[in-house]
Amino acid sequence: MIKKILYFTRSFFWVIPFCLFASSYLISYLYLQTNATVAPGVVGKSLQEALKLTASKKLSLRLIGEREDDLLPEGTIIQQYPKSHHKMRSNQAIFVTIAKKPVPIVAHNCTGKKLQDVQREFDKKNMTLRTVHCQSRFSSDYCIAQDPACGDEVKHRKVTVYVSQGESPLFVVPDFRGNSLEDALIALQEHDIEPELYDRAGYQLKHVDEREVIADQKPMPGSIVNLSKKCTMQLQIDDY
Repeated sequence: MIKKILYFTRSFFWVIPFCLFASSYLISYLYLQTNATVAPGVVGKSLQEALKLTASKKLSLRLIGEREDDLLPEGTIIQQYPKSHHKMRSNQAIFVTIAKKPVPIVAHNCTGKKLQDVQREFDKKNMTLRTVHCQSRFSSDYCIAQDPACGDEVKHRKVTVYVSQGESPLFVVPDFRGNSLEDALIALQEHDIEPELYDRAGYQLKHVDEREVIADQKPMPGSIVNLSKKCTMQLQIDDY
């Protein structure tokens, strides 16, 4: 009989801790349930708006980071933890990340540089380079202008450069008639056009005073010649 009483008493002492644990858990659960609240959604709100909202829920707000965003107003909340509708206890904190404006990018000088070198610089900086090709007297594949200009702020990480294609091989023949031979020779030399001088009878002349006046020419004024090929210009001298 005594052994049975001792066995029962020993078993009862093992039950007491379990009952205490279960009762304390139940009390804590009921207490927390009465003091629980739901996390409000603060994404898209300013810090000031979010502070008012969390204070009304007896929650706190903590800033844990910033992220660059050129579309949202600076200070706008873009991420929160816990997320909205998550159950929380009073005085717990919602951790947020806000938007900040990117550091302004200033355009560096592109003009006078080869296109491939400029493209390499833009690739390193993860920027977009837009190219517009145009004919000019500058060497081919060199940047001759840019937008925005050097030193101005770059919007959306994009810069437009104007790239030389070199001079057009097509040349419109000017009217040399009535002008001095000297002026005509200077113009022809700029375009690598070889002059051939003739008198009125059609005989070719070797030595002519450059002050002489041109009476006629071939090709005629307004004609189009291709400078990529060898070109000659026949000039008839007035006094011969």
